[in-house]
Amino acid sequence: MISETDIIDQWTVVSDCITKPDESHQAVEILTTDMFTERDCRLLFEIFKALHADGLPTDINHVLERLETAGQVSRELGNKLHEAGCQARAPQPVAYYAGRVREHYRNRCGADILSSHHQKLMNGQSLDETISELQTDLMKLDVQGAVARVRRRMDLNSGYRPFPLHALPDAVSRFIEAASFSIGCDTSFVALPLLATAASAIGTSRRLMVKRGWYVPSILWAVVIGESGTQKSPPLRAVLKPVQARQHEQLARFAAEMMQFKTELQAYKRAIKKNVTYEGQAPEEPMHPACERCIVNDTTLEGLVPVLQQNARGVLLARDELVGWIGSFDKYSSKGNASADAAHWLSIYNGEPMIIDRKTGDKTTLFVPDASVSVCGGIQPGILNRVLSSEHRENGLAARLLLTYPPRQPKQWRDDEIPQAMENQWSDVVRELFAFQHDQDADGRSKPALIRLSDDARGLYRDYVNATGLEQAGLTGDLSAAWSKLEESAARLALVIHCIRQASGETVDPWLCDADSMRDGITLANWFKDETQRVYQLLTESPDTRQLRQAAEWIQQRGGKVRARDLVSGRRDIEDIHQAETLLQRLVENQFGAWKTVVPSDRGGRPTREFTLFASSLAD
Repeated sequence: MISETDIIDQWTVVSDCITKPDESHQAVEILTTDMFTERDCRLLFEIFKALHADGLPTDINHVLERLETAGQVSRELGNKLHEAGCQARAPQPVAYYAGRVREHYRNRCGADILSSHHQKLMNGQSLDETISELQTDLMKLDVQGAVARVRRRMDLNSGYRPFPLHALPDAVSRFIEAASFSIGCDTSFVALPLLATAASAIGTSRRLMVKRGWYVPSILWAVVIGESGTQKSPPLRAVLKPVQARQHEQLARFAAEMMQFKTELQAYKRAIKKNVTYEGQAPEEPMHPACERCIVNDTTLEGLVPVLQQNARGVLLARDELVGWIGSFDKYSSKGNASADAAHWLSIYNGEPMIIDRKTGDKTTLFVPDASVSVCGGIQPGILNRVLSSEHRENGLAARLLLTYPPRQPKQWRDDEIPQAMENQWSDVVRELFAFQHDQDADGRSKPALIRLSDDARGLYRDYVNATGLEQAGLTGDLSAAWSKLEESAARLALVIHCIRQASGETVDPWLCDADSMRDGITLANWFKDETQRVYQLLTESPDTRQLRQAAEWIQQRGGKVRARDLVSGRRDIEDIHQAETLLQRLVENQFGAWKTVVPSDRGGRPTREFTLFASSLAD
């Protein structure tokens, strides 16, 4: 019998997936369609799964569009959907109610099992036999649930969710989509460097005021993880093109200013030597020109701080391989302990003042009032795991990284190019962001201009912070540390999105971050939560698990079905049929897939078997 509480919980999940589309993935990961007894709830959950698989939100507009396409919109369902969307937001995250629905389902299955065995007992089956069968069936119920959860985690590219492009303004999302398609890489390989580049262009010109005393800087550290040859560098070059062009102009201007400075300096020295005066005044020594910079490659503070002193806006640290940046933290360390550079970088992440004391050089004390450096680049997973020491994890450095590690895609020739119009649009956004001006204090010194939250945006962020705190309470170690930083990441991302919207010509209040920007920032932050958890699991997996995962991904790229001979002919690490059969059997034993008998054709032959990934059967 279906309880009223069960039905209420099912509709709560449905309405929450509509009103909290950024949390809908929690329900998709926990529930299966057969756990819903309400027909309309089951239909809507199927649509949520399809939208989730496409990387789209599950708001009411997208849901209605799918229903209309399928020809399944009825007046009754439309009214229920509207009523669900208008309900007050549930106080707990979607995962809480999804867990309740799953528990109701298990209770129903358990009741059915008990009823079935009670009937067998009444029909004369012995008590011992009934108890034995009952224990077996109840054990199967638990095993089925565990296997389903494992399959959902491991299927479809090891649980990777597509980057939510819909959360970015059209001016940049179209560029990201075109660039990733032209290069043949995952959209996140373009999106993460783009967000860091936009954050650096905004720099110290803006800060988001969450409340008095809490000011969020425009600083993002984005790391693209991939094996060698996975197209990490081409997306970075495409994103950095307008920034590189700007720096070339800055360096050319500096070279001209230096020539003028040298001429004036020589004239000054001659005048001093000849004791020449101008209207009774001694000649004035020319000032050394400042070298404007917007992008750097030197990862040491010795080289970076002088650049920051001459560029109050801040800079972007961009490298194809970030191993040098992370490795620089230990460059001057002894006995394996991280150097003071790591502590300075933690301050840079917060946009705090920085003082460097040197024993040599013209200036023994270097001071930067608002150090701002955004970071983007790539790194190989094995190298990241090696250089990101336990101390870097404990001091919070690792937690500050926004990560993406999408499944490897086969490299293929692409005739497509990024349309010039889209490149120009991205360049225009970058130029406008660099044009944002600082505010000034009472003494005329530059300071960040403050952007405040609208009431609706504040409410959204409050809910996100509270939900993140509840999640963090159940985490430990590296994930707990990452969650503590991802709390503010939503606000940082909302600030960048708000400024991009303004720079691209959208009608927004320049000094008020609205609910749309905050909602999109939260959507991105929730995606980074999922990806961080997935990446941490991948980086700590055993060699055996890594081999199985990589084999499963290789099989999926080929349609999800292979025979042993396909591995022998397609993989250099598989030398013979026996080795191939052994690897596939290990995949079966670890719940990656199952064997399937292939019946011979009409022309005859012996039956064979092929391995089928569970991802293929679950991608419905």
